[in-house]
Amino acid sequence: MSEQTDPSEPVPGARFAPGWGIWLQVASSAACVALLAWIVDLRSVIEVLSRAEPVLLAAGVILAFADRFLMVGKWYPLLHVQSPNTSVSAAVRCYFAATFTNYMLPSSLGPDALRAAALGRPDGKAMEVGASIAAERLLGMVANILLVLVSAFVALQLAVPAGAALGLAGVLFVGTVLATTLPFSKRFRRLVRDALPERLVTKYEGFINRFVYAYMAYKNVPRTVIKAAALTMFEVCVPLAIAYVLVQAVSLAIPLEALIVAIPVAQLVAKVPISFAGLGTHEVALTSMLAAFGVEPASALAIAALMRATDVIIAIPGAFLLRDLAVGFQRQAEAPAP
Repeated sequence: MSEQTDPSEPVPGARFAPGWGIWLQVASSAACVALLAWIVDLRSVIEVLSRAEPVLLAAGVILAFADRFLMVGKWYPLLHVQSPNTSVSAAVRCYFAATFTNYMLPSSLGPDALRAAALGRPDGKAMEVGASIAAERLLGMVANILLVLVSAFVALQLAVPAGAALGLAGVLFVGTVLATTLPFSKRFRRLVRDALPERLVTKYEGFINRFVYAYMAYKNVPRTVIKAAALTMFEVCVPLAIAYVLVQAVSLAIPLEALIVAIPVAQLVAKVPISFAGLGTHEVALTSMLAAFGVEPASALAIAALMRATDVIIAIPGAFLLRDLAVGFQRQAEAPAP
C-alpha cells in the first residue's frame, strides 16, 4: 500500500519557483498598466491626486481596514465548523498575512493554500480548513455577481451600455451556483472521479474525499451558511462606500449611479485570475466603465489608483504577521511522531 503524502507538505529538495501561470499574470498586469499609461494623460491624473483631502483619504483607508475585518468575520463561522479550536485572533492574523503574500510574495501555493496550511496542519485539518476557504470564496463570487447583475440593471435603466457586463455576470452566476451546489451530488462526484486520471485518484483520493466531505458538512449547518452569506452580501457593498469617500476626497463630480455600476464590475474583473493581484485589469475595467458615464479618463484612473493604493496600504500590516503562516509548519515539525 503506497503511503500518501500531505499536499501541504513541501517535497524535500523541491523549489517553489514561479510557474508559467504567474509570469502570464504579471505580463497581463504589465500590458494593462502600459495601455493605461499610453491612453491616459498621467499629468492630469497627478493633478487630480494632488488636490486630495488627507482626512477623507484616511477615512477611505479606515473603511478598507473595516472591510478586511469583515472579510474575516464572514469566513470565521465557516472555519469554526471545520476547526473549532482555531481562535478568532489566529484567523485574523493569518488572513492579513496571506493578503500580504498576494502582493509581495507570489507563490505557486497561493495565499488561500497558505492559510489552509498554516491553520490546518497543526491539527491535521488542512483539507478541512481549505474547504472553509472554498466555501468563503464561492459565497463571495455569488454575492459579487449578484451585485453586478444589479449594477447592469441600473445601467440599462440609465441607457448606459452594459450588455457585456450583464452577459458575463449571468454566465458567471450560473457557473458559480453550480460550483457551489454540485459537490453535494453523488452522481456529480462520481463523474468527476471517473474523469480524473487514475494515478491522480490513487495518490490523492483520501485528501480529495476529506475535502469534499468537509465541504458537504455545510449542508448540516444552514444557519451558519446563511449568516456567512448575509455578511458576504454586505461586505461586497463596502467597496462602493470606499470609492464614494475617495471621490469626495479629490472633489470629483462622479454621480453615485456611476459608482454603483462601475465598482462591482471592476471588483468582479479583478477576481478573475488573469492578472497579478488584479493589478491592471481592475484599473482598466473601472476606467472604461466610468468613461461610459462621461467621466474623464484621468479622473477615473485617479480613483482607480487611490483604490489600489488603499488596498496596498491595508496589506502592509500582514508583512509583520508572516510568522503566523509559518507557525503551522513549525508546530507540525515539533509534534511527536504518532
